[in-house]
Amino acid sequence: MARLLIACAVLAIAQAAFCEALPLPARDPDAASGSELVQIIERMSLEQRERWVIREVAAGNVPSWNRTFAPVTWTQQIGGSNYTVVIKVLPEYLALGTDSDYFLCPMAPIAAQRLADKLDCVLPTRKMVNLVWTNASIKLNPQPIPPSDQMTTVPVFAQHNLMVRQQRDQHTNAHPFGALVSGHKKDVVISSKIYTNFATAARQPVVIYGWHYTSGAPIQPLYNGHSETWADYSHGIRLVHRLVTINGTSVPITNVLTDPVLAKLLHDETVAEGAADGIIAAPNYRRPGVAAAILRHPRSARIAPGKALVLEAVADGDDPLHYEWRLNGVAQGQGTPFVITNMTGGAAGAWTVVVTNALGAATSRTAVVRMRISSHPVLFYEDFELPKTNAWTLKSAEASGPPDYAADLHFKHLYQPVMLGGLTEIVPAAPNAENGDAYAARMAVNAGDSLGAVCALNAFCPMTLSSNVAVKFDCWINYPGGALGLNSTGSTQHALFGLNHSGLLAAWNTAASDGFWFAMSGEGGDSRDYRAYVGGPASSVELLGPEAGLVASNHLAQFFQNLFPGDRFETPGAPGKQWVSIELRWTNNTVGWYCDDVPVATRVNASPYLSGRLMLGLADYFPSIANPAQDSWVLFDNVEVEDWSDRTRIIEAARRGPEFEMTFSAIPGRSYRVKRSSDLLVWTEAGVLTAERGPLVFRDTVVQAPGFYRVEGPL
Repeated sequence: MARLLIACAVLAIAQAAFCEALPLPARDPDAASGSELVQIIERMSLEQRERWVIREVAAGNVPSWNRTFAPVTWTQQIGGSNYTVVIKVLPEYLALGTDSDYFLCPMAPIAAQRLADKLDCVLPTRKMVNLVWTNASIKLNPQPIPPSDQMTTVPVFAQHNLMVRQQRDQHTNAHPFGALVSGHKKDVVISSKIYTNFATAARQPVVIYGWHYTSGAPIQPLYNGHSETWADYSHGIRLVHRLVTINGTSVPITNVLTDPVLAKLLHDETVAEGAADGIIAAPNYRRPGVAAAILRHPRSARIAPGKALVLEAVADGDDPLHYEWRLNGVAQGQGTPFVITNMTGGAAGAWTVVVTNALGAATSRTAVVRMRISSHPVLFYEDFELPKTNAWTLKSAEASGPPDYAADLHFKHLYQPVMLGGLTEIVPAAPNAENGDAYAARMAVNAGDSLGAVCALNAFCPMTLSSNVAVKFDCWINYPGGALGLNSTGSTQHALFGLNHSGLLAAWNTAASDGFWFAMSGEGGDSRDYRAYVGGPASSVELLGPEAGLVASNHLAQFFQNLFPGDRFETPGAPGKQWVSIELRWTNNTVGWYCDDVPVATRVNASPYLSGRLMLGLADYFPSIANPAQDSWVLFDNVEVEDWSDRTRIIEAARRGPEFEMTFSAIPGRSYRVKRSSDLLVWTEAGVLTAERGPLVFRDTVVQAPGFYRVEGPL
């Protein structure tokens, strides 16, 4: 009688109807795909990886077909009473990414439990796993990978993900994505065995089961021989809605598993397996609280007056998380994103965010916000957001061996991982980027073969420039290892940037070249981290001492320690692994090099090269190969050429089919009036245009013959 009363009490706790889908926001179209996510998490520690995965899921980075629950129904008799039971499960194991490019991500049990709790779900029992397999539309064959010490690493996860995907794709015509699938992973399950074996105050086991053959026999019996930090390629996380429907009434699964009468509806463990009194007394993994940690730091930015300043950070930890934004140490507001709708000088400075929860606090790195003041017409602007064909030209040179470089002038850096302070982060948008721009020009040298050689790669802008210009761009120099390239080899490479090149000769240090340029290393591994060069008919010449015009040449100089401080840069005094804003200012006969608005070098242009093309590049002045080579590269973004003669220039004018097209320089944020005439006497207005970041393009369909045009402004 007592047991019957307990069962009635459980069923009497009626709940709201099932939510048919995971409680997640819509997926951001710019979120990482499955393959991009693999690239990001590949070298993360288990803790960092699982924090990242949980945040990705919470942000909605889940395929649309793996959000809606699928019902699994069965009937069972207990003590003469008949029960119809319905659980709802996701059709696939935990998957992240797009509908077509997704990653089945194994997790250790504590993180899996945390994710289930966050999403109002539970993990399955052995009995549920068997029922999922029985009801699955697609029963895949298990595909084991031979055991090794690599089976808990992300590359092996990705290898198995590909194997499963190739098998799954054979069924898409009959069973599109969203159909219930089983047989391709072991399940992390809820079991009484959680509290045996390793069960101490500090440790507990992961319990796994399943991976059914198509015959229905599981490869993996109920097993608790691995500890709570174990997750190998074969593990899958199947989320089950926390409510089960029993004879039409919805109740929590955890309540049923702890009820002596009804527990057998959801589990089949015996007393010998630890299920005392026929129940699973603690139907979850015991998990400690998770303190706040910052996964993505706020980015430095340059914002035009009147534009919105948007500061964002991504953090993880037990809810609720509290974000407090500080400007130069003074609290300004809360939440993320934090938006200042009208940028003024008062919002410029050093920003940090402090993220707290009940278990601790984390403070971000400093993000520097500057005003972007534009008072000169822009001759050229390039943000590399569109694929390039022949607009920029490439030139490489090597002291020995075949060409060894990689260049991508439309590189998506939004999910490019970097190792920073021992943790994996991703490259944020550049300071001068707008609207979340995610592309840049990427260059790498000495990265494609095993032959180390002095070499360089240059990209030449299509526009010819001369005196009275300022060239501005954002630059990120990446390097392997930690500060000063610690725990790596061959890390020292130099970003290059110069003016007045022909574009026919590579700018480097051992052969004929032209133009003049500067160079800087990312991690301070050179005796001359900051350099100046001028081209020559036999070879380039490195300018030394006063001739170079450098404030200092080594990162240890106090000047560079102040310019690139340790609260922002991994190697104090060196600009690597962060965006820096570079300016080359050539007025009259003086050339100035600025980093983040601070003059680094000023020299007289005594070279014979008085006009030519802008060059951006990367050089390895040492015959070595970076290790790991994948971490050695440079990014350039938001290239802008300003005309310091302060006059509006017609850059290009041509008739294109039935239209007339004219490109002219303009000051960002200012408006210009275009007029047309057929006799140079009477002028009529053809349009008013407002400049954003680059030159203005005017198109006219009312083409007169003869036709004349002029530009008035800025207005």
